[in-house]
Amino acid sequence: MSIFICSNCDISFNDSVKFCTQCGANLLEKGEEENSKYITKSVVFYLTFITYIVVYYILSPEFLTLGFTLFLEGIFAVLILTFCLFDLKKIVRLFRIPKVNIWVYVFIFIFPVISAFIVSISMEYINSRLFGFDSENLYLNYIAFENPILWSFIFISFVPAVFEELGFRGYLFNQLLKITSPKVTILITAFLFALMHFSFVSIVWIFPFGLVLGYLRLKHNTIWFGMIIHFIHNSVVLLIDMSYYEVFFNDNLPF
Repeated sequence: MSIFICSNCDISFNDSVKFCTQCGANLLEKGEEENSKYITKSVVFYLTFITYIVVYYILSPEFLTLGFTLFLEGIFAVLILTFCLFDLKKIVRLFRIPKVNIWVYVFIFIFPVISAFIVSISMEYINSRLFGFDSENLYLNYIAFENPILWSFIFISFVPAVFEELGFRGYLFNQLLKITSPKVTILITAFLFALMHFSFVSIVWIFPFGLVLGYLRLKHNTIWFGMIIHFIHNSVVLLIDMSYYEVFFNDNLPF
C-alpha cells in the first residue's frame, strides 16, 4: 500500500487517492518524487551518523581527554541539530507533553531500571562465558577527568538520551513515516539504531529496546518518553559500572 503526503497541507493518505481531500492537490504526480526525496534524506542522515561513529573510533586515543571528548560530542550534537533544523516544525511538535494514564508514567520510570539490570547482568555473563573477557566498564573512560561522575553522566546518560532520540525517533522517524507504514518505520528505526552500536551481541537487547521507544514515540507523538527512558536506562547502567569500579578498582568514590 502506497503512502502519499500532500506537500501543501502535510496530510497523509494510506490509499492511492489521486487528489488531497484537504486542499485538492494532485498526489499521484508528486508521490514518486516526494518518496525519493524522503528516502534520500533518510540515507544521508544514516550515512552521516555512521561516518561520524567510524571517525570517532579511529581518532579516539587509548585514554580519553576531556577536551577531545567535548570536541567530538559537540560535533555529534551539531550534526543532529542541523538535520533537525530541516524538519523543525515537526520536531518541535514532538516536545509536547501528552496527557496519558498514570500507568504509562509508571512504565516509563520502571522499564528502563529493569532493562538496565537485565542488560548489565546478561552482557557480563555472555561476554565472560562465550568470549572470555569482562564487559567494558563505562565509568573507567572518565576516571582521569576532573569531576568524573559529572562528565560520565553527561556523556553516557544525557547526550545519547537527547541527541540519539532526536536523530532516530525524531528526524529519521519523521522521514520514514512519509514513505512507509508506522509499523515498518518502528522496525527500521529500531534496527538501524541497534546496528549503529557496532556490536552483534548488543543487537540482542538494543533492537527490542528501540522497538519500545519507537512504539511510544508513535502512540503518543512525543519524544519526551523516549528521552526519559533512554536517560534512566543509561544512568542505571552507569551506576552499576560505578559500583563495580568501587568494589574492584577503587574504594574512594565520593558516595
